[in-house]
Amino acid sequence: MTAATSPSSSSTTAPISLSGLASGLDTASIISGLVAAESAPLTAMQTQQTTLNSAVSELSTLGTQLASLSTAASALSSLTTVGSFTASSSSSAIVAQTSGATQVGSLASSQRTYSASFSSESDALNMNGSFTIQVGSGAATTINVGTGDSLDSIAAKINASTPGVNASIFYDGSNYRILINGLNTGASNAITFTESGTSLDLNGTGATASSGNTVQQATDASVTIDGFTATRPTNQITGVIPGVTLALTQPTSSPVTIQVASDPGTLNTNVQAVVSAYNQVISTIHADAGYGTTAANNQNLAGDATLRSITQQLASTVAGVFGSGSTQTLADVGITLQSDGTLAVDTTKLDAAFTNNPTAVESLFARSPLSSTGGAMATLSSLANSFAAPTTGLLAVESQGFTEQATQLNQSITNEQAHITQYQANLQAEFNAMETSYSANQTILSELNQMSAASSSSSSSG
Repeated sequence: MTAATSPSSSSTTAPISLSGLASGLDTASIISGLVAAESAPLTAMQTQQTTLNSAVSELSTLGTQLASLSTAASALSSLTTVGSFTASSSSSAIVAQTSGATQVGSLASSQRTYSASFSSESDALNMNGSFTIQVGSGAATTINVGTGDSLDSIAAKINASTPGVNASIFYDGSNYRILINGLNTGASNAITFTESGTSLDLNGTGATASSGNTVQQATDASVTIDGFTATRPTNQITGVIPGVTLALTQPTSSPVTIQVASDPGTLNTNVQAVVSAYNQVISTIHADAGYGTTAANNQNLAGDATLRSITQQLASTVAGVFGSGSTQTLADVGITLQSDGTLAVDTTKLDAAFTNNPTAVESLFARSPLSSTGGAMATLSSLANSFAAPTTGLLAVESQGFTEQATQLNQSITNEQAHITQYQANLQAEFNAMETSYSANQTILSELNQMSAASSSSSSSG
C-alpha cells in the first residue's frame, strides 16, 4: 500500500520592492495577506492529500495485524495442532516423546559383517579377483582386488566407491579383519556380498575362529501393541499411537505402559494468542473508523464501509456453529464476543472442555485434512488472510483507491502552486509600479512647489 507523495509547498521569493517607502504603505504585509487568501484552495488540497496518505498507512497497519491474526488462528486450524498431550513410559527402553499399552519391542539395526582374519593389515594378500557389495535393492558395486592389495587398500576402495557402507580394519590383538558397517538401519538396507576369485569370506558364518561372519543383520524395529506388531526401519516409531513418537532404546521382553493425557496448557496459550491478535484488529478498526462517542482518527475512514464489513464478518465467524452437541460454538468452550466487538476467554471453561472431551474441541477448532470448509479457527485464519491479501484483499482494494486519489491531487497541487507563485509575482510587480509612480509624482509635486515658491518670492521682491 503506497501512498502518493505530495509536492512540497513552494515558497516564492518576492522581487526587490520599495516596500512602501514612497507611499508609506506596508506593501509586504498587504501582498502576504492577499497571497494567503489566494492560497486557501492549495492548503485544502495539501491537507486532503495528507489525510489520504495517512489512510493508506493506517490500512497497511491493519493489514499487518490481520496477517498476525491469520497466523495465530492457523496454529489451531488442523487436527494435529489443536490438541496438546503429554506422554509417559513405564520403562526407559521405550521413550514416549509426546502425544495404551505397548508390549515387547525390538530395535532396528544396521548390518555388520567381518571378513576372514589375516596376520597383517598392510601386507599384500596375493588375491586376484573381485567382489560385489549391494545395499538393499540398490545397484551392486564391484571392488576389484589385485595381488598387491592389502586389507588397508581394499577397505579404502570400499569407502571410495560404495554408498551406504563404511569399511574399517578390526584388530583383535592377534589378527586383522575388514569390518563392513551398513550406515542405515532397517531390513531394506541389508548388504549382499558376492565374491569371485577372492577369499575374504564375506558370506562366512563364523564356523571357525578365522572365518568371516555377519554378526548383525539389518533389521527393522518392531513393537507389539495389543497383540499387533508394527515395524519401522528406524528406532523412531510414529503413527502407531496417534500423535505419539516411541523412541526405542533397547529390546524389551516385558510389557511397557505408555500413558497419554491431555495437556490444556499449550492450547490455552494458543487461544490467548488468537484472542490478543483479534482484539488488536478490532481496536485498530475502532480508532480508524470511529466507535461510539470516539471520533475517527482519519476523516477518510470515518464510518468506512470496508472496515465495518471486516468487523461484521469476523464477528459472524467467531459466533458461528462449527461443532456439535454441547460444543457447537466458541462460546461453548469459553471464547465469547464482548459488547464492543472484542473477544474474551474463560480459561477455566476452556481447560475443562478440552480435558473432558478433547476430540470435540479439536473438531470445533480445526478443519478435517480433506475438507476446504469447517473449523472455527481454520475459517477465521482464512478470512483474516483474505482481508489482508496484497492485491485482492478488501484492504488492498480500498488502499489503492486512496492512493489513486492522492496521486491525482499531485497535478492539481502543482498547478495551484504555480498559480500562487505567479499571483504573488504579479502583486509584487503592481505594487512596485505603484510605488515608483507615486515616487515620481511626489518628485514632480515637489518641483512644482519649489517653482511656485520661487515665483512668489520673485513677485514680492519686485
